[in-house]
Amino acid sequence: MSAAEALIIHFLEKIILKPKVKEYLIKGHEPDTFFDVLVHHGTNVQEKSLGSLFVLSHLKQKEDELVYVISLVSSLAKREFFSQQSAVEQNPKVAFERTLKKLNEVLDDFFKNKSFILNLGLAAISADNIYISRLGKFKVALARNNEYIDILNNIGLFNKDDKDERQFSNIVSGKLRPNDKIFAYFPVRAVTSREKVLNPLFVSKNQQEFSGKIAQLASTVGNFSCCGVHINMQEIKEIPVTFTSASSTVSSAAVKETKSRINFQPKTLLSESKNRGRLLDMSNDPEMQDNNNLKKSLPSEGGDETVLPGFSDPVSSAQDLNVIRAELSVTKRDNLVTLTSKGLGKLMRGLGGNSFGGSHRPKLVKLVVIAIVVMTPVIFFASYGTGSDVTKEAYGRASAGLEQAQNLLSQNDSKAARAQLQAALAEVSGVENKKIDILRSDINKTLDTLDKTSDKQPELLFNNAEKGYEFVAVSGGFQGPMALNSDGRLVAFSAGETSDVTIFGNSSVFLLTFSDFTISLNVNGKLSVFNPKVSGVKNYSLTFPKGFDINNLIGATIYENNLYLFSGNTIYKFTDAVLGSAKGTIWGTIEETASLYSLTADGNLYTLTGDGRLISLFRGKKESELNIQIGGSDTIEIITDKNSAFVYVSDTSAKRVYVIDKSGGTLITSYKLDVVGDIKDIFVTATGTIVVLSAGGNVWQIMP
Repeated sequence: MSAAEALIIHFLEKIILKPKVKEYLIKGHEPDTFFDVLVHHGTNVQEKSLGSLFVLSHLKQKEDELVYVISLVSSLAKREFFSQQSAVEQNPKVAFERTLKKLNEVLDDFFKNKSFILNLGLAAISADNIYISRLGKFKVALARNNEYIDILNNIGLFNKDDKDERQFSNIVSGKLRPNDKIFAYFPVRAVTSREKVLNPLFVSKNQQEFSGKIAQLASTVGNFSCCGVHINMQEIKEIPVTFTSASSTVSSAAVKETKSRINFQPKTLLSESKNRGRLLDMSNDPEMQDNNNLKKSLPSEGGDETVLPGFSDPVSSAQDLNVIRAELSVTKRDNLVTLTSKGLGKLMRGLGGNSFGGSHRPKLVKLVVIAIVVMTPVIFFASYGTGSDVTKEAYGRASAGLEQAQNLLSQNDSKAARAQLQAALAEVSGVENKKIDILRSDINKTLDTLDKTSDKQPELLFNNAEKGYEFVAVSGGFQGPMALNSDGRLVAFSAGETSDVTIFGNSSVFLLTFSDFTISLNVNGKLSVFNPKVSGVKNYSLTFPKGFDINNLIGATIYENNLYLFSGNTIYKFTDAVLGSAKGTIWGTIEETASLYSLTADGNLYTLTGDGRLISLFRGKKESELNIQIGGSDTIEIITDKNSAFVYVSDTSAKRVYVIDKSGGTLITSYKLDVVGDIKDIFVTATGTIVVLSAGGNVWQIMP
């Protein structure tokens, strides 16, 4: 390599700092104590350029069921920091300030309730900048040059912003350096009492060794708890062009960034409950950027998990995504056109130098030129065109659908835009060529941005390939995720295996799970109630009011011990139905011109209209409505719980679950279920775990 080439490489190199993260979620047997960690690096180029967001939550409650506050804080923080406005501004500090302000607005009402203690730690890392704020008790340690530094109390290295955002402390900011290590955690006694041992290890040991010590404490020390993150700031160089004597190539080095979580939680950490139902018939990436053929592999996000014996499966898990090493030619890649021209050139050279003399050369050259002119558009169309007439039409319709969706988005009509995008994807489903692949990618990116799609993917909970179950529905609650088999067996899942919970004898049922009991209802009005605290299944016969038709059910739900059935535009209430009361009465009638779909409850009842309005009902009358811009249909179901801040909208057809803020109707995030394949049923627990039944009988889940 010449000195000039080395100098070019030096100027082409781009050095960046990237956080390598290890999460610790180790829960001892502390009653009424809950915590969680959210780490998010962004899902697209604009979000990733803002940096990484870290949200640590620690809740201790006395009486009220306020566990959902943890997921609420994490969702709101993620939404605000990576909002569209923040993506446009590209100012991480302003985005961080806006996030604190929003959280304080939401938490203001909660702090009027004195029956719980909430500690929060927020941090954002963008390039070499770090921003930190806290509510309550939170510690952030820095290891630099073999020294231990308490960031929140070191005003020499880190600055305190004067803007005090009400409950949150001032923003602490500063500069990070390569190989800096950060340990952010809640100072629970199990950790603080061992700081004399942990702090020197934090300074001297690498991330893996320090995490090993935490894991050792979790397995040997009784009632050990730790909620925190370890961050190692790694210096990453983007690999430039490598020159060789034989040919010029780019070596795109595989850069692997891992986000790991150590996660220990007792099996009975949170109870799950659900209000839902459906009439059932039981008789039957790293991003690749291409710039003049110079391709760079960007770091991928992944994670691993450690689980100690005696503890349940992690709350969530992911696999490391490895970037594949590639050797790419700097020179222009041959396609059919260049290959053809090269072949013609060889042919002409093969005729010999003298053969091109005299009157023969102009004629031959003319023929070659004509051949190239004729062949080029044909070959180009074959390589990059849309192919057959049918494919061209599909491309045209999908392209028009994308353009129409973008126009609708500019008019803030997200419901219609979503429908256009989904229809556009359907147009090109199963069609493969380069132009359509690019168009499909553009449609998916637009839809993911609109739906604020999470990067979490479903994980296989139960593989039915060799088991032969014929599941017709999924549910959950006191036994964790459960599924109903076609023979009436209700089974629970643990470590990929099933165990029978009970047997319902109904051939066609409406399945509902709530708190500590599960019920099934057949078309003849036979109600079967299973409560694990009571031996066997209790059977009752419901008395339907005049005019009620169970075959036209829109939805059903349970609240407390009461059963609510929704048929036509009328809701019927069966007071204490799960305790054996049989008589039903009309609870209320909804005067709506739009079609109505599904039913759920949290004290109020909720239904969804076909034009995308979430209607809240209280004491038999319409109380309010929110335009959530997601229209109801036969494939859509709404689910909530009295302890949840969200309404979940599941769509088996679109293969998505949308998370809606119950108070304002705002879309918080959504989850894509495409990897599951065709979907038969979706269920969401009170704690936000999504359970999915695929057409093949496999059961999947996404942990919050």
